[in-house]
Amino acid sequence: MEKEILLKYLAGTASQMEKVAVVDWLKTDEGKAQLESLMQEEWEKEHNEVREDEVEKMLTGIHLQMGRAVPHKNLSRSKHYDWGKVLRIAASVALVSLLTVLLYKQLDYTAPKMPEAFKTYTKQARAGEKLKLRLPDKTFVILNSNSTISYTSEFGKATREVELDGEAFFEITPDKERPFMVRAGKVVVTALGTAFNTENRGSDVSVALTEGKVSVENDVEGDAESVILIPGQIASIDRNMIGKLTVETFDLEDVTAWKEGRIHFRSKPLGEILADLEEWYGVEIKLAKGINAARKVSGTFNNENLENVLKGLTFSLGFEYRIDNEQVILKK
Repeated sequence: MEKEILLKYLAGTASQMEKVAVVDWLKTDEGKAQLESLMQEEWEKEHNEVREDEVEKMLTGIHLQMGRAVPHKNLSRSKHYDWGKVLRIAASVALVSLLTVLLYKQLDYTAPKMPEAFKTYTKQARAGEKLKLRLPDKTFVILNSNSTISYTSEFGKATREVELDGEAFFEITPDKERPFMVRAGKVVVTALGTAFNTENRGSDVSVALTEGKVSVENDVEGDAESVILIPGQIASIDRNMIGKLTVETFDLEDVTAWKEGRIHFRSKPLGEILADLEEWYGVEIKLAKGINAARKVSGTFNNENLENVLKGLTFSLGFEYRIDNEQVILKK
């Protein structure tokens, strides 16, 4: 410990950081020994030329403090006291007393809380998984397969902000003072208390509102556009196209069935259905020649495994399948 910091601490001029450092250091045996040594040094520097009458006065005060005062007249000079030694003893008593006070204050001292280190927290649902979680503000989130949500240690202080890659359903805890924001690439969804589904995969981003009201903002080459959604509306962005927001109505079952473990599709191209199955079950699906990927298909599967889904599709569409570990091959 630097001498200058200790002197500032004893003089009451140390900064908060320096106080914390000294208090921690005082807890060690080395720290206590160094502090006593420093105080002894400073004492002797200040009092190496103390007058004899001041010494006698000091000694009388110390004796009185100890409860056994010795009359000044009994301190005969004829006994040739070693006043320098007596002074050192007195100094030691003073040092021990001061050190005791300092250590007592240390025990009663509550170090200020240091700012929390900036951290990023990430939750991930792997292929074939669904993950349910609650954020620090009690907002409920369901992550779809191959999806990741992240937020920092600043979450909930001034704002509530998360970043999404993949798909998630949010049930937002109301808080008018701190809006909830979901960042999906360059698209930002802002809500106060509501429920909505957000998907951010590849070139497509969509926000489907089921309850409340949200603002959806899209930044296209520095030109921001935004829309306000009401329940039953979905805002979509195709980055491969112009990247503009489009708003339309949606079927609730089509968009949110996944969070209940259901696969639901209505007049959807087979190719898109198979892409969903790849995400859902964590497999790769290959089509043999002769299978029309544009064919429209409708159906619902409730918490079924991959093989049962494939059986249902192949029976109605008239093709066969083969599962080889994490690869599925469809053929005529």
